[in-house]
Amino acid sequence: MANPDQGVKKIIIPKSKLPGFFGENKQYVLRYRFISEDKNRTSHWSPLYKIIAEDTPNEILNSMIIDTTNKIINITWEPQENIEEYFIYVKWNNSGWQYYAKTSQTNYSIVYGLGKEYVHIAVQPKTIPLERFADAILFENEGSLI
Repeated sequence: MANPDQGVKKIIIPKSKLPGFFGENKQYVLRYRFISEDKNRTSHWSPLYKIIAEDTPNEILNSMIIDTTNKIINITWEPQENIEEYFIYVKWNNSGWQYYAKTSQTNYSIVYGLGKEYVHIAVQPKTIPLERFADAILFENEGSLI
């Protein structure tokens, strides 16, 4: 008798390869379809599945150093499991949060110009849409005069 699982392949997608989660509800929305090895046949798309994103650790060690002479802000943090890219948001002079940059490193330097008197920085994983969400924050500094 033939094995019914013969030819069946199991695929595991690491969490780090998933797209960003929806920031307002901390959910990934996923669907899939099957494609034959010769790429001649494809299935219909599956229904949408919602998966709740894991909570972030309570405390992430981080440091922010402001060099007022050279007008550089250096931030550094401990690496997080399953996160390959970090997204940095900055609030200058108590204005609104703005997406600043993304990095695969666990440090980043920001050069600032004249007129910047106060800075607040937040780091989080990728979210959809690409904006700061309080529930997605890995860490956030208290805000500093510069």
